[in-house]
Amino acid sequence: ALDAQNRRIMQDELTKIYNAASIQVDVGRLYQSDIVTLRVFDVLACGGFLIAEHSDALAECFELGVEVESYRTFPELVEKITYYQAHADEARRIAELGLAALRSRHTLRARLGEMLAAVHAS
Repeated sequence: ALDAQNRRIMQDELTKIYNAASIQVDVGRLYQSDIVTLRVFDVLACGGFLIAEHSDALAECFELGVEVESYRTFPELVEKITYYQAHADEARRIAELGLAALRSRHTLRARLGEMLAAVHAS
């Protein structure tokens, strides 16, 4: 088990990693293709630019191509990485909009509100 100081160090290191790379890539899980991975939220929370594997769940959470980029095939991923390496200003703008979306729609308060609304609706 990790103690609190080691968890904080790991979180600090992840933040540095997510901020150091100009492009972060998220590959979904084969056995859970219908979820948005925690890495998506982590990268966006750190202000990073992300290209995530496409899923309906990702499209429900974020405006694709505006707040986060997505890919469906490996060739498309390579194409988008190449494009955004040449258009860093566009990648930065998407990262900024992704962070803003996270801060406005994906806070703990918003998530808990959705859960409570679902409970009350059932």
